[in-house]
Amino acid sequence: MSDTSPVLSLPFIQAAQSQKHVTHNEALRVLDAVVQLVVVTADQDTPPGAPEIGARYIVAEPGSGAWAGQAGNIAVWQEGGWFFVPPQTGWRAEVLSPAGTVVFDATTGWAAPAQTIQQLGINATADTTNRLSISAPATLLNHEGAGHQLKLNKSAAGDTASLLYQTGYSGRAEMGLAGDDDFAIKVSADGSNWKTGLSINAADGGIAVPFGLESVQIIVNDGQVASLLAPSSSGFALLSSVSPNFPQNTASMILCYDVGQSPQLSIVWSGSAVTNLGNVLPTGTSAPDGDVGVAVQDDGRIYLENRHLTGNELQYCVTFLNGWRALV
Repeated sequence: MSDTSPVLSLPFIQAAQSQKHVTHNEALRVLDAVVQLVVVTADQDTPPGAPEIGARYIVAEPGSGAWAGQAGNIAVWQEGGWFFVPPQTGWRAEVLSPAGTVVFDATTGWAAPAQTIQQLGINATADTTNRLSISAPATLLNHEGAGHQLKLNKSAAGDTASLLYQTGYSGRAEMGLAGDDDFAIKVSADGSNWKTGLSINAADGGIAVPFGLESVQIIVNDGQVASLLAPSSSGFALLSSVSPNFPQNTASMILCYDVGQSPQLSIVWSGSAVTNLGNVLPTGTSAPDGDVGVAVQDDGRIYLENRHLTGNELQYCVTFLNGWRALV
């Protein structure tokens, strides 16, 4: 039989041993040093000047004075001298200054434990899907002196990164990137059938509100024709000129359009530099010099012709009313 225990090397009392208390007390001294391990510091390599009885330290590299050659060991001030205990892989110690936790590894020494955990439940039960689960009246994510961001990252455009609002664990509203890269706000009455209330196109920032409102941008180069697809076969469109070289009061307009089988165009109001071309497809020279030509076709599009003839592009913010797209 061995003279010491296999884990902590505590000395065993042998048969017919005299002064058994010496062996027993040595074992107690080791246990007193390592049980409920709390150390004063773990970054000090020189012994303190006046340690308290029972004070424990983790000797930092390289170790000097009475701690020379003891780097990584646990130093305990006992009976007027230092007593050292070599740690084993997996031992954990609470550090008082600075406050923290360290774990020992035979290869890397003492270090803070890895921060990665598989699941965390705070007053709740986490699972393989909801790996962070919190049950609380409120959750605070605070700044640290400046701003604060909450980041939702997805792997590919077809995946989902969103905030889902539920009633009784059944979805009622969702906002974010659901199945594509366009930002959308959706609602549901039953958690199964969803309706899009707002969609913002990732490519151009165009806003689509399925039931009555949509805003897009269109740019027409000088002497050229550009078109945009109307959200419905008929409705109203507000075209606001946002070009610094094309005054808004002369190039803006409000249209009543029909881009169906019998295309028609009425100008409710316009500035002085707008020409109604009706259902005649513009060619680039259809409107008078200095004007903006506007037309409709049965292909569902509204056409704009830039005849400003100054070499400058024409920019419009177009807002559609009383029309909607079939958004999913």
